Amino acid sequence: MIMRKILLLTAVVAWSSLVLAQDDLTGRIYSNSNIFQSILNEASQDIVEQQAKKRSEAYAAAEKKAGRKLTAAEKAAIDKEKKFVSEEDLAKAKMMTKALAMGIKVEFVSASNMVMYMNVQVDDAALKAAGVPWLKRKAIKASVSLMPKSQEGKYIRKGSLVIVDPDDEPDTLHVSSDGKQLYGLYEKTKFVLTRTR
Repeated sequence: MIMRKILLLTAVVAWSSLVLAQDDLTGRIYSNSNIFQSILNEASQDIVEQQAKKRSEAYAAAEKKAGRKLTAAEKAAIDKEKKFVSEEDLAKAKMMTKALAMGIKVEFVSASNMVMYMNVQVDDAALKAAGVPWLKRKAIKASVSLMPKSQEGKYIRKGSLVIVDPDDEPDTLHVSSDGKQLYGLYEKTKFVLTRTR
């Protein structure tokens, strides 16, 4: 009987320590070198695929109507009429995905304090190749240089939710069930940070 109580008490202590450990994020670091990259790549690929499909359909319909292959001039006229984006503009849009990168790292320094580090990189050559004028490139660089590199804050963990700055401007992050990812929202961009420590 006493042995059974001791085993039960040991199990309760072990379980409660696991629950408490789950709530404590101290020492964990989550990061992503470019939160925009996968989103921009996906959006760019979708646009390219959709446009290629619509362009092929328009050419096929015009060829069927004409009863022959289209000339380059006729294809150009269809592109203009249907307002298809030119290959050059698509290449510029793709270059923009390489022009801006925003890295985020979140470090939980204690059970209630965290630091978020931001690293924004601007590739001037990629902006230039994308057709961004000199003055606008300088303005982008200037605004990026004014952004804070790090920001300290308080947080509260409630299960999978991590509420940042709960008393000021609350923001919510989500920890994956295995603790390996941290999900958040920057402006309207969803991002995923991966645990590195």
